Amino acid sequence: MTYFRLFLIGIFFIFCDNTAIAQVTTGYYHSNLRSMVSVGYKINNMIEPSLRIGLDNYIEDIHIEPVVTFRYNDSWDYSPYVGVGTWLSLDELSLVFPIGFDVAPFTNKQFGFHFEMTPIVGFDLEYLILRGSIGFRYYLKKKD
Repeated sequence: MTYFRLFLIGIFFIFCDNTAIAQVTTGYYHSNLRSMVSVGYKINNMIEPSLRIGLDNYIEDIHIEPVVTFRYNDSWDYSPYVGVGTWLSLDELSLVFPIGFDVAPFTNKQFGFHFEMTPIVGFDLEYLILRGSIGFRYYLKKKD
């Protein structure tokens, strides 16, 4: 089942409109729960599908987190966002709802910081976790 979801995410990336303004992003999320690295693709400055991979784990405990976030504005100085995704691991399958804020305080708007709060809900509604994280994000292609 997990591989099927990854396949669907891959298909989504393949069929994205090539004429759209898009940028590849990388990021790091620091959290007491699990730190993560991410690779994303910002489309038209408003939608950003990304794949987050958990760090600091044994191989059997590694999780991936495909997420799609939607931005409220296309400002390069600040940008609040909300999203939805899943937490996928060998023994868990959960929904995640990231709510965050990006800020780029420097003249080079390719580098910025983000602050995020993410409710994690088990599919069987057995648990609810509230994860907070801070980190940085880097855009690999400068805005046209």
